[in-house]
Amino acid sequence: MPTNLLYFALLLKKADIVLVGIPRVVQTLLDSVFVRLGDLMSVERSLVK
Repeated sequence: MPTNLLYFALLLKKADIVLVGIPRVVQTLLDSVFVRLGDLMSVERSLVK
């Protein structure tokens, strides 16, 4: 389990995972915000290492 929220959002996006207990709309909204932040900060490059 990643400790960085941006890493976690990118992994959720790549694995196409749905979290239980969180409404789908809220989860999609949060995922899109954190994935965009991760893309802007180039977090995916550090995951490849």
